[in-house]
Amino acid sequence: MEEILTDDSAFSKAAQTYKTVVTHYFSVKLELWYNIVLHNVTGLDLVNLVSKFASSRGAIHGHASGGSSSNNCTKEITATLHDLAWNLHLALEEVDQYIIDTWLSDSENVQGFLGAVL
Repeated sequence: MEEILTDDSAFSKAAQTYKTVVTHYFSVKLELWYNIVLHNVTGLDLVNLVSKFASSRGAIHGHASGGSSSNNCTKEITATLHDLAWNLHLALEEVDQYIIDTWLSDSENVQGFLGAVL
């Protein structure tokens, strides 16, 4: 065990062997760092973290994007996405109704529709 802490090649070999442990440890440390440091220092409260293991180096690294929910731009984007999602929902309801009216009004059309879809 001591060898892992003092010998780079032993550390690299252990990191390659126990990738899940390394990834989990890194992810926990990264999440703690974002929550304790970045949230308190910069006000970030919307963060997307991705961890990657670079097997060629035996090292893990992360990528992140973040923002603040109190930011006006974030609020505008959230409202716009909400409106777009609602409009998409309404449009799909119209498509569903068209399919019902056009294809599913009688049993012959149902069989034709199902045959075309399946």
